[in-house]
Amino acid sequence: MTLVTMADVTAATTRIAPYVRRTPLLRLPGERLWIKPENRQHTHSFKVRGAVNAVARLAERGVGHVIAQSSGNHAQAVAYSAAGHGVRATVVLPDTAPELKVGAARRLGAEVVIVPPALREHTCLALADRLAATVVGSDDFDVIAGHGSTGIEIGRDLSDAGTILVPVCNAGLPAGIAVAAKAVHPAISPSCSWAPISGWSGAGRRP
Repeated sequence: MTLVTMADVTAATTRIAPYVRRTPLLRLPGERLWIKPENRQHTHSFKVRGAVNAVARLAERGVGHVIAQSSGNHAQAVAYSAAGHGVRATVVLPDTAPELKVGAARRLGAEVVIVPPALREHTCLALADRLAATVVGSDDFDVIAGHGSTGIEIGRDLSDAGTILVPVCNAGLPAGIAVAAKAVHPAISPSCSWAPISGWSGAGRRP
């Protein structure tokens, strides 16, 4: 198994720079807590960082069609990334997905397939085979490396942060942040949280 390294995260950070926003750290009044507002990204979540890196790498290798399954945010990110790299995109969404996210994926140029939640993964894999499309998983190697750019930014903006709190979905974000943050500043302690906070990617806190 190959693990994501700081070199991978650094390369990803440079690769995705033209397509993502470098979000600031905002200090909460009266608190020793900073929030990084990833909802300011083009697709309103941190997911765009990893998706852009993965799709860019695939496009470099000549892949012309990508596919992903998602509850909404990863799908939008893949659609956005594919549009930016001239790649066809298909996204599989559950019939419980908010229309706002379904519509956004369509506006970004993706073909949207709606299925019951339990059939998302099976449908994605079956379509990938039938359409000769490459699956972009939300916890793929290049996705994790792209998410690590968040950790680089936090480490540079708040080098004396004692702890970075990271919400968890499938662990792609905390994995990338952990690699980057520990390399930028070894004293930082990444900590995962299962709190369902959409579009928020972490905060730095001084001890």
